[in-house]
Amino acid sequence: MVAIRGIPQALSFNIGDGRRVTKLLQDPNESNTILAPPTIGIYKTTNAAGTWNQITTLAFADLEYKPGDFNTLYGGTLSGGTIHMSSNGGTTWAQVFVNSSGRRVELSVTSANPSLVYAIIGRSATMDYSRIYTSTNSGASFNTTLPDQ
Repeated sequence: MVAIRGIPQALSFNIGDGRRVTKLLQDPNESNTILAPPTIGIYKTTNAAGTWNQITTLAFADLEYKPGDFNTLYGGTLSGGTIHMSSNGGTTWAQVFVNSSGRRVELSVTSANPSLVYAIIGRSATMDYSRIYTSTNSGASFNTTLPDQ
């Protein structure tokens, strides 16, 4: 049985269930605020893991925030090759990119250029990562950086 202290019982699961927390994001300006994106949605705490609330049921393989703006979040899906973006700390999400032949999406952002977002998308058929996309406008649109090989 795996559980994160303070997360409601619904997030306790057996290893065999295939559920996992892929990362924790902590607000650099408010250390009590943490996001946990298990494979069944995103949970948020504002009291250092004392209590957690589910803020979306979207399942993300990766979750990042825009440096300098923890309210701007980027989520890469576990399947479907989709990138979502939130501008209000995860309360609502908009789909900003989809690659219909893609599957898992991994994301990267940097404080050196907060408007730059990289996405690498694995193919459904082969499960390899062969496409890299770049956004130069904080996730509003993405262009191919490295096409299929």
